[in-house]
Amino acid sequence: PLDPNDRDVMLGLEDAAKGFVGMILAGPFLTGFCQTINDWYDREIDAINEPYRPIPSGIISEGQVIFQIWFLLLGGLGIAYGLDVWCHHDVPTV
Repeated sequence: PLDPNDRDVMLGLEDAAKGFVGMILAGPFLTGFCQTINDWYDREIDAINEPYRPIPSGIISEGQVIFQIWFLLLGGLGIAYGLDVWCHHDVPTV
């Protein structure tokens, strides 16, 4: 029989929100950071092999790339830290 008080089985709305924040916000921010920094370091190779890409073609300026890298990194870590605090961890696990 199902025990409605069993937290291992019944996830509450708050738990679902924590999962949403982790999967929909923090994860994509940090994945975007990794992809952007990879594209930045591959810009010289891409200029030869894929010159139409945004960074080697100059569609996105160096300043915009650097801003995006910092925005995604700090945003992702900030969201992850906020989620850690929301989960009431004694020591941040970010």
